[in-house]
Amino acid sequence: MNNVPAGWEDIFEPGEVLLWQGRPDPKIVWQKRHILPAILGLGVAGLGILWIFFTPLSSGYTAILGVFLLILAAFLAIAPPVMAAMVRKATWYSLSNKRGFIAMHREQVGRKLSAYVIDPDFEIKFDGQDPATIMFAIDIRQPGNASYIAKISFDRIAEGQKVYDLMRGIQEGTA
Repeated sequence: MNNVPAGWEDIFEPGEVLLWQGRPDPKIVWQKRHILPAILGLGVAGLGILWIFFTPLSSGYTAILGVFLLILAAFLAIAPPVMAAMVRKATWYSLSNKRGFIAMHREQVGRKLSAYVIDPDFEIKFDGQDPATIMFAIDIRQPGNASYIAKISFDRIAEGQKVYDLMRGIQEGTA
């Protein structure tokens, strides 16, 4: 265990070597998954505008609900990409010759380190973009009675091709 970097002694298995470390791009980016909340936000904004202009102005309190709906609409439309950027800003990625690590440090939640084995039979998905996203594992999560499949990936990284090649090397046993 001579090659183990400081701080990784209790995390790495015998023979495990650190190959790469990086962070995701923290910029705010609109993605496909943000379209539905944005449409919902536009609908709520329309309802708020209708509420403000078509309620009787004799009582000023009715217009307050319309203003509340406009604020809610702005939150629904803007919050998803902003929250995703905040999560990326608190995330670090590492790759060893056996596993991919995703570390997060958010003040509200605390520190979290997750490790995922690079399975030789799993089809790694590389989007080829810059910054790149590489999906290399799945995790079945069960919050309560229902379960869902979470795609595990290094999102929006600068050295996408290099990391993809390293992961393919791990799968082939050449890393």
